[in-house]
Amino acid sequence: MQTPQSGVYTKTIQSLASLSEGTSLVQLVKTIEAEAKTAGATKIVIEGIEIVNKKILTVNPKAAAKLGYTLERTSKTSIKLVKQL
Repeated sequence: MQTPQSGVYTKTIQSLASLSEGTSLVQLVKTIEAEAKTAGATKIVIEGIEIVNKKILTVNPKAAAKLGYTLERTSKTSIKLVKQL
């Protein structure tokens, strides 16, 4: 969802249990980032809420930083990735 006034593109993903075969979390994030850039966003916020897949919940903040994101655990089953584009 693009908010034109603020330039922030927010994508919320709920109950992520698994990714399609051949799809990685990095690919998913890059796809969402491409959507944000196409929409003219200057900042992207990806929120994963009620995540079922434990592997996704154990993403290392350093790994997120390599892609330019800050990672925040917002609850026991939720995370937020933020990046300035």
